[in-house]
Amino acid sequence: MNREISFVIYDKPIPLQRHRHTARCSYDPQKEEKETYRTLMQYYLSQFPSFDGEFLEGPLHLLASFYFKLPKTKKLRNSKGLYHIVKGDLDNYLKLAMDCMTGILYKDDCTIYKISAIKCYTTEKERTEITIKEITQADIIKENEVGKPQKTPKEFIPARISK
Repeated sequence: MNREISFVIYDKPIPLQRHRHTARCSYDPQKEEKETYRTLMQYYLSQFPSFDGEFLEGPLHLLASFYFKLPKTKKLRNSKGLYHIVKGDLDNYLKLAMDCMTGILYKDDCTIYKISAIKCYTTEKERTEITIKEITQADIIKENEVGKPQKTPKEFIPARISK
């Protein structure tokens, strides 16, 4: 059964920060922020009519879109277009979203097989749009041309080193 869940979090996207280490301890500077984001995610998922609380299983395809307000300066607004290519790495936004979905939508984020993500500007509200769907073996075979593993060209296979 291919299930698909889509939801939107109407809040500014947040990138994941690293844990901080001092001489005496280690701490998470985003502990409260993560809990708030996780609570928002649970709230928006509860509004999703067909979400029954069961974990999605098997290989999963995650589609994420992170939308930010247009910059106020004309220089940034005109030169960058709608692409958000300034501070805030896409992978850090993804990490926080994936960490928050663990235990809500799936048991572990290692079940994610494929990720498609963008970050861009919008004239509407800042938000994060997430779609996650289960993929069958047939879907994976369709993605690959014939369903056979791609062969590595011989020039990329290292020659054996003999002593």
